[in-house]
Amino acid sequence: MSTGGKPPRKPLKPLDENNEPQKVDPPAGATDENSSPKKRRKKAPERQDREVLKRRSQRLKSDRLAKMEIEQSMLDIETEEARSSDEDMAEPEA
Repeated sequence: MSTGGKPPRKPLKPLDENNEPQKVDPPAGATDENSSPKKRRKKAPERQDREVLKRRSQRLKSDRLAKMEIEQSMLDIETEEARSSDEDMAEPEA
């Protein structure tokens, strides 16, 4: 029976009586230096700037779209109110 190409599941941490994961003590020889995660390389500054600008432009674009939608809905409400007030005025005359 194959696993379908899925990576193997991590074993679950043992639970204590309150169903909370137990804290497992590190091996005797382990120090902070040995157990520290790999340091990530920093991105090149120009690439970072490009990503920041891309995110900012996306945010501005979505803000602009939201503002246009709000203005359109306000116009729709105003035209609906004007139409209903015109109908209200037309009824007494008839």
